[in-house]
Amino acid sequence: MATFTSYTNILPDPSNPIGVAGQSLSTANGGTVGSGFKNVNFTSTAPIMRDRTNSGRLITRAQIYHKWEIKVGYNPMTQAEFNIVNSFLISRQGTLKPFFVKLPQYGSVTNLATSETGLVGTTKIQTSTNSTPAIGSIFTITDSSNSNHSKAYMITAVETASDHNTVEGALTGNTRRLHFTPGLQKTVSSGSTLELNNPLIKVILKSDKTSYSLDQNNLYNLSLQLEEVTT
Repeated sequence: MATFTSYTNILPDPSNPIGVAGQSLSTANGGTVGSGFKNVNFTSTAPIMRDRTNSGRLITRAQIYHKWEIKVGYNPMTQAEFNIVNSFLISRQGTLKPFFVKLPQYGSVTNLATSETGLVGTTKIQTSTNSTPAIGSIFTITDSSNSNHSKAYMITAVETASDHNTVEGALTGNTRRLHFTPGLQKTVSSGSTLELNNPLIKVILKSDKTSYSLDQNNLYNLSLQLEEVTT
């Protein structure tokens, strides 16, 4: 065992164990893993304002925010398994304290570095490595110039030197142009890291109530409703 300087703020799961003191701790050093998810519901929420003119022409306008909503279901758990997850959730005090969650469908993928500055609102950015991430991948951003950029984004298209839109500009060598949604919440510096490898999404519980049920087999049943938050 060893001392530590911060408590974990990641929901315990099979790849994010927790120590008895509340720290992030590997299983080799005595950490306990949280239960895996039985099912995951992942929703993109992007409110749109819609109206029609007298002639019937549709007018649409995007509102100024986007968020991911996540529903998680667990298999029935023993008391020991349940306590690991539930005690962490109780410590977050409902909607008061955000935490991070890792979704199992977004696993081990190579991180990428940006090769240009991305301005607020843009939906594309270039990288300089020859790794081509899969469409639908989720990433967050680590930017040394802005540590408060916690928004998660989804890749919707990837252009390469041999397969690109000339209107957007030519690509050469290993350059990739990634398209994603939503638009950048903050400016991103060149050289920032796109965290595709097990990205962590910052969330809060959607309710201040945390509840569970106990069945006739003394197994605990738990489900979570989460929504993304940004700073």
